[in-house]
Amino acid sequence: MRRDERTCKMCNEGQVEDVEIFLLHCNGLAEERKEMVRVMIEIMEGWQEMEGKDKVVCVVDKACEIGRVRREVERLYKNVWIELEARPQ
Repeated sequence: MRRDERTCKMCNEGQVEDVEIFLLHCNGLAEERKEMVRVMIEIMEGWQEMEGKDKVVCVVDKACEIGRVRREVERLYKNVWIELEARPQ
């Protein structure tokens, strides 16, 4: 599938779905993302001021190192998966 054909199915805003959209920007995931953002701000000084791609790298890096971050990323992913599975085809 071409990149421009991968639109986010959680927010229906027509954004191209990628890791940055999923982890940081999708309005359809704003509530689920709150705890992950809170944890990242707590453990990583300056995280809020970073650019999007740098934030993604930090989240993935910290998810590999720190259980709290890993759990929040997993929870976010599971919630999305459950939501998408529940939608009619």
